[in-house]
Amino acid sequence: MRLPGGSWWTTKPRTNMSTVERIEQLVGIAQQLGYRVRYDYFGGTGGGACQVAGGKWLFIDLALTSGEQLEMLQKLLAQEPLLFTAASPEIIAGLQCAA
Repeated sequence: MRLPGGSWWTTKPRTNMSTVERIEQLVGIAQQLGYRVRYDYFGGTGGGACQVAGGKWLFIDLALTSGEQLEMLQKLLAQEPLLFTAASPEIIAGLQCAA
């Protein structure tokens, strides 16, 4: 649900979410922050984020385990200066602890 203030995440994150559910949640946050997401096999190099022609891209390496993908997303989003506009304080706190 989107609030008038612009936040998409209005409830606390479930503590029993699976790794895949957490990845999906963080990808959704990245998309709200303007990232275009590409899933592909990059040979286990880790993926990451970059800017191309003014657009933000997030590359998720399908050769990584879901745990490794989650760790990469957590580190990336923890450094995002506009994170507070797309995520709840609970999610932000979780990212800061994980990074």
